[in-house]
Amino acid sequence: MAADISKNNSEEKLGFKRILPNFIIVLIDLLGLTVIIPLMPLYAAKFQADAFTIGLLGATYPIFQFLGAPLLGRISDRYGRKPILIISQLGTFIGFLVLGFANTLWVLFLARLMVASRAPTSLQHRQLSQITPRQRPAPRVSGCSALPLGSD
Repeated sequence: MAADISKNNSEEKLGFKRILPNFIIVLIDLLGLTVIIPLMPLYAAKFQADAFTIGLLGATYPIFQFLGAPLLGRISDRYGRKPILIISQLGTFIGFLVLGFANTLWVLFLARLMVASRAPTSLQHRQLSQITPRQRPAPRVSGCSALPLGSD
């Protein structure tokens, strides 16, 4: 009887190693969203951008994340979450490189579009829901309270 209980408890545990990649993805995603905020005055000065353009630059990330999430969700349903998450993170890396080397305003917008359109947070929510035991839905959201709402 005690062996059955310990077996069920070990099967129900989510495990830190299983959820660590999800938290890293969310960390990188939130950095991508917020990294531009302290740099906006510098970009405004360097590229002679007006207030509306700088606001549009800040809004580019959430807008394209909103547009990219359904498309990426469909692709991940077809090919699997893990490969699409890996490709998504490679796209983030390339987008951050483009952001770092941007020398014109349109390249800056392109970099933000590249980083945002791959929308890993919605995939991360789906991945986390797949690896969480069905009997215990609470751990799915308890560790993700800082995640953007409405992505899944």
